[in-house]
Amino acid sequence: MALVVVAALVKLDGFWFALACGAVMSVAAVEWANLAGLDKLAARWAFGAFFALTLIAIEYFLSDNLIAIQQILGVAVAWWLLACFLVLRFPANKELWAGCILRLGIGVVVLAATWLSLVDLQQRSIGLVFFAIALIAFADIGAYFTGRTLGRRKLAPQISPGKTWEGLFGGAVASMALSLGTGLLFGVPMLHITILLGVTVVVVIFSVVGDLTVSMLKRDRGLEDCGNILPGHGGLMDRLDSICAAIPLIGFLMTFSDWGL
Repeated sequence: MALVVVAALVKLDGFWFALACGAVMSVAAVEWANLAGLDKLAARWAFGAFFALTLIAIEYFLSDNLIAIQQILGVAVAWWLLACFLVLRFPANKELWAGCILRLGIGVVVLAATWLSLVDLQQRSIGLVFFAIALIAFADIGAYFTGRTLGRRKLAPQISPGKTWEGLFGGAVASMALSLGTGLLFGVPMLHITILLGVTVVVVIFSVVGDLTVSMLKRDRGLEDCGNILPGHGGLMDRLDSICAAIPLIGFLMTFSDWGL
C-alpha cells in the first residue's frame, strides 16, 4: 500500500492525482454508507456514485473559491471536534448521531474534505503530503509500541479497549520528534517550529479521534471491519480513519498559510 501511495504521489500530476484520490474516496464512501446504516449493497454503491458526483461538482464549481473550500474544511474540523466528545461519552450520547441521513451527511463532508486537502497539499508540494501522512503514521506507530509497553489507563474502553492514554502520549512524542527533525532539516525558524509542534499535537489527537470514531460506528453497527477490499486489513475506512480526521485539519490550516516542503 505504501508503494502505491508513493508511486501515485511521484508519478501522477494534479488532475490524475485528484482523479485517483477521488476514486479511492468514492469506494470509501461505499463503506461509510454501511457504517451509516444502509443495509443493501445497491444503496451503498448508489451513495458512492452520489459522492463521486459531489466531488465533480466541487471541482467544477468551487475549485477556485478559497472561502468555500475553507468552509467545507471548517465544517469537517468542527465535526471532528464534536467527535472528541462523542467517543469519550459513548454509548451515552448515541442518540445524537444515530440517524442514517445524518451519518451519510457527515460522511460526505468528511470524505470530501479529505479529498480536497490531499489535492491541495499535493499541488503545494509532494513533500507536504509525505510529511502529513508520516505524521499520522508516526503517531500510530508510537502509540502502538508505547501502549504495548507502558499502557495502563484505557482511553476509550467502550470503543477500543486496546488504546491507552500512555499510547496517545507516546504517539504525540513520536510525531513531535518527526516535526522537530523536519523543521531543523529544512532550516525552519524556531518560532515556526514551535508552532508546528503545537499543531502536531492537535493533529495526533485528531488522528486518534478519527480511529475511535470509525470504531464507534463499527461497534454500533456490529461490524468487525468496514469492508473486505484489503485482505487481512478490512476495508479502506479501516486504513483511512485517522487520515480522514487529521488531513482535513492540516488542509484547513494550510489554506491560511504558504508553508511548503
